[in-house]
Amino acid sequence: MEEPEEEEEQEEPAQSTASGAASSVAPRSMEAVIQYLDSQKIPHHGLISLGGSSAHHYTDLNGLRGIVEEDDLWLTKAEYSNDEDEMTHGYEIARRVINEEKKKAAEVQEHLYLDHLTRLIHNSSAEVLERYVCCFCMKGDLLSQWRGYGAYGTGVDLEIDIMGFSDLTANCSCGSLYYWKVRYKDTEKEQRVKEIVDHFRSTAQENAGHAEERAGQAAAAIQFFIPTFKDERFEEETEWRLIFAPSLQHAVNERVLKLEFRVSRNLLVPYYRLRSLIPASAEPVAKPWLRINKVTVGPNPNKDLIKQSVRMLLSQNGHAPNVEVSRVPFRG
Repeated sequence: MEEPEEEEEQEEPAQSTASGAASSVAPRSMEAVIQYLDSQKIPHHGLISLGGSSAHHYTDLNGLRGIVEEDDLWLTKAEYSNDEDEMTHGYEIARRVINEEKKKAAEVQEHLYLDHLTRLIHNSSAEVLERYVCCFCMKGDLLSQWRGYGAYGTGVDLEIDIMGFSDLTANCSCGSLYYWKVRYKDTEKEQRVKEIVDHFRSTAQENAGHAEERAGQAAAAIQFFIPTFKDERFEEETEWRLIFAPSLQHAVNERVLKLEFRVSRNLLVPYYRLRSLIPASAEPVAKPWLRINKVTVGPNPNKDLIKQSVRMLLSQNGHAPNVEVSRVPFRG
């Protein structure tokens, strides 16, 4: 999961080719992703995966204050998460599946398609494929999350209505924004990649001239899922992610998309503010636009006092969710 947010003191992109991969999901490539999702009957509302009963964002009290007062969330560059194999793990899975498929290929068109796809995926990397994530957990009041985010008893759990992001995922003009479930079991990740390879292979086999185009579409679909593949040892996190893939053109109507930096865990961490992805024409009039359904104050000897001040903070900024205290008997 992403580290706590620490409040600071205060076109169309080039399409993929066989010689390399674009650093973002281009509009036509995203059409290929949607086509694949629909072909597999994967339930989704636009670019929001359906099936998550709730979305819990764990942070500390400083993070809570920043989120509520600024009415915003941060999306951190994926490689700066607590998983040192972030992104590279997903590529290893994809390359392994594609190599196995190449061994079984029999027809010339099939070999041509898989050769193009191999070059696209093998020439990709976390540096090329920029992804920024805001992490959520399906489970509230979870001991493992209090251990990771509740340092010195300052942890809080925000239950957020993810469907409130549906307009943003539909209108993000500076790239692609989507909310998706993280997969941990290698068998599930391998199956997802194989399904994508098979889906676009069928058309490529019909016409050799389509092989490179279909390989580009398959690569885009695989890259869509790469940030959702994590090592199975993180499975307890039951993570879902809001994922941002910036376009090569960083103009958002009258606004310039600004990459910001913060210091955390002895790293200089790049991130985007979620609100910066909103086109000026779609800027919400009413505040707050984040829909916070509930806040749980983490284990702390003064949790009742914290509960009181959290209610005051929320009320002052237009929120009226339930505020509860953790039932986990954890001393920290």
